[in-house]
Amino acid sequence: MMQYLCIMMHCVLMGDVTASRAKDARLVYAALKSLIDDAGRAFAGRMLSPLTVTLGDEFQGILADIRTGCDIIFWFQDQRLKRALPFDIHFSLVWGDIETPINPEIAHGMLGEGLAHARELLTRKDRARPRYQVDVGLPCQTRMFNDLFSVLEGLEDRWSDKDFDLILAMLSSASDADVGAAFQKDRSQIWRRRKTLLIAEYNAVRSAIRDLATLGEETQWAQS
Repeated sequence: MMQYLCIMMHCVLMGDVTASRAKDARLVYAALKSLIDDAGRAFAGRMLSPLTVTLGDEFQGILADIRTGCDIIFWFQDQRLKRALPFDIHFSLVWGDIETPINPEIAHGMLGEGLAHARELLTRKDRARPRYQVDVGLPCQTRMFNDLFSVLEGLEDRWSDKDFDLILAMLSSASDADVGAAFQKDRSQIWRRRKTLLIAEYNAVRSAIRDLATLGEETQWAQS
């Protein structure tokens, strides 16, 4: 009797620490594990299989939807600022099939083209590998995601480590007066820094990515 394999489409998120071999492996693992554990608590209701460290500098998880993947990526980058992490993370976000049952306890032991493709994107070795790589299965929408994330990466590359606390505060608050009070600067100084660092533009790109993810879930790839 012929048996049919049940294939389900899901959102796969993978990430790895940039240039981890040049860093202390124990420190990288400890910082990454802390991030993963905190993300698990912050997004507990939106993960089908929790973010799991698969190697010392890599992780993966199965999420409820692409919007959740985008929100987690943004959360990771905010935490990088907040914790002044000495490394960056590459991400791959894929809408694809998983052929085996979803493991709700740990993101191990699952198979499918979605997982394989996410890993293929993540392990690209060319020097031009983007920080963010997305594939939602539809060419136009995939291109839109990657173009928007490319803008996000370019804006982040303008930032200096010494400004991380200030940038995080400006991302979180639109009030120049409030941010200025926290950093012993007047409102005009914060306004100028906000303009120089393109904070409004950065938030606008994030908002556009979230809207694209929400629209897609409602009308496009979620039904594929």
